[in-house]
Amino acid sequence: MSRSTRSRRAQPSTDTTTTAADAVDPDTPLEEMMLAPVVMKQRDTQQGSMVAVCDEHDLGKTFSTDHDRVSLTANHDYYGTTVVDPETVLAELRRASNANLVGNTAVKLGMKAGLITPENVIDFGTSKHAQFMSL
Repeated sequence: MSRSTRSRRAQPSTDTTTTAADAVDPDTPLEEMMLAPVVMKQRDTQQGSMVAVCDEHDLGKTFSTDHDRVSLTANHDYYGTTVVDPETVLAELRRASNANLVGNTAVKLGMKAGLITPENVIDFGTSKHAQFMSL
């Protein structure tokens, strides 16, 4: 089943965009990926499934780009507090119509699911952020 996806994000300055070198090969086995624990919260909406995934160690932190063009706080209410295994995250991302990802591992999983490309990632320096929406 093929579906059209389009990433929506704030326009970062050019120095905050992730490069192709940061891409994840979808064929790389999960066991070979350097993955930190992630938390996930899934919601059913009128537009379909919405998934929020955040690296556990990024919860509660606020990130911003140079000159505060983009700012994001990874709060517990939105992303949840339950640690979820990578296989479950991939399954939920693949059925989601909308996702919000914070953290290097969360973004890697979005890339592995084939939903995020490096050009659609905001790099906060210590962490990354991406979103996608199926239209």
